[in-house]
Amino acid sequence: MELPVNFFVGIILGGIAGFALGFLVGMVSRPQEKKEVEKHTKARKLFDEASQEKDKKRKMKILGKILDRYPATEWADKALEEVMKLKKENK
Repeated sequence: MELPVNFFVGIILGGIAGFALGFLVGMVSRPQEKKEVEKHTKARKLFDEASQEKDKKRKMKILGKILDRYPATEWADKALEEVMKLKKENK
């Protein structure tokens, strides 16, 4: 029993199409992960900068940037806590 040539062509084309589709899906999902890591890193850097700031007005401004730009990060929560502490100290 001999397999037709179309069978082998179909196998080869299916393998190529599957590889291409898998490669494209992998490339599309990576940028999203990379963006999340970049957001986290930038928010952390701003929080560190705010922590080192001596001037309270400048510190509040930096913490506000974190809340505006990166609201869905743990650093936004920490920034909000820090703002609340500063407000409490001013009273």
